Amino acid sequence: STDNALSKFAQLYLDRGIPVLRFTAHGGETFRGADRRSSVAAALLDEVERTSSVAGGEHLQLLFHMMSNNGAMLYTSMMECAQQRGTHQWVIGATRGVVYDCAPGSLTLPVFVKALLATRPPLSIRLGLLVPPSALLLLLLWAVRCWPVRAALALLAVGGALWRGGSDNHNEEYHHKLASDPTTCPQLFLYSSGDALVSHVPVEGLIEHRRRRCVEVMAQRFEGVPHMELLRHRRPEYEEALDK
Repeated sequence: STDNALSKFAQLYLDRGIPVLRFTAHGGETFRGADRRSSVAAALLDEVERTSSVAGGEHLQLLFHMMSNNGAMLYTSMMECAQQRGTHQWVIGATRGVVYDCAPGSLTLPVFVKALLATRPPLSIRLGLLVPPSALLLLLLWAVRCWPVRAALALLAVGGALWRGGSDNHNEEYHHKLASDPTTCPQLFLYSSGDALVSHVPVEGLIEHRRRRCVEVMAQRFEGVPHMELLRHRRPEYEEALDK
């Protein structure tokens, strides 16, 4: 990827003599089903293998730096791919560090909407987000008028499921895969109490899971810093955490 948003993060590693392969995962490549995610993960591992091979067929050591849920979800697919495909199994042993940057969070509808709005989409898309709630409200008013009790209860149940994202099982599977990461290398968690998209609760839950698996875990919790703004607002502490 040549995404300028990643360049400042990549430069941190380049300044320390560490080659960087960066990739920007679009929403459709991570949230459009496991098959799509797996194919992207396999292609990424092929590229990692191509660029990291040295003379004699050996591979360099690897460090994964994942940003937000997009990066963490793709990382789970890459580790699954490494476990299931013989050609990629070397990745597990070659991984020497994993960095979670503002991840992992919960996969719910409110989080999705907040993440979309944070990208400052065109006005047409922002207005489009109002259509489903407005339609649901009109349907609710009509149904309540016709079948007051049953319709109201049914629609409230559907609305509640949509608000939670209807993804409790998906969330559990996502966090279970991260907790069961086959690598045993040190992991660093960089997160904030002021993150509106990724709560500190699931992050600290994963930290405890990994520590129970005897994995060395380092964590840097920042106070009051917005999502994916840790480097911008707290650069000295951010760099110090990476250096450790």
